[in-house]
Amino acid sequence: MTTAHFSLIEYWIEGIGSTCRIFNGGILSAPVIDVPFPQLLCFQNNSTIIYHHPDFTTCYADYPVALFDVSSDDALKIYPNPVKNFIQIENSNTIQSYKVFAASGQVILMANVNSNSVNIPLSNLSNGIYILQIITPENITNRIIVKK
Repeated sequence: MTTAHFSLIEYWIEGIGSTCRIFNGGILSAPVIDVPFPQLLCFQNNSTIIYHHPDFTTCYADYPVALFDVSSDDALKIYPNPVKNFIQIENSNTIQSYKVFAASGQVILMANVNSNSVNIPLSNLSNGIYILQIITPENITNRIIVKK
């Protein structure tokens, strides 16, 4: 079975589902814009390829999804992580400011620092996963922190 799907062809494969994955499968009137390439490339079961999209040579598309900056910034130290009450940031460069984001993307803490180190109180936060953004004159670095 095929249907037009925003200039994509949607195939339904018995026992697998839609080639447009769970985000778009069967939705014909509302676009989903947060998925950069909404197509199933491969489906494997016990290392056996059951489905392989005919337009692709590999089973993987190269789209960045990491929150971590890929750099060799050994001068940046963030500890402890997981954190209970306070997290310490130390850097050889000046830390201009920081932001702490909830998993939803909402900024829940932020401050200007203009120092090489800062101690951030996190005891009032609920346990969970947060994103710490550190801004220096050279770059912006994001790190995942866990509050326990």
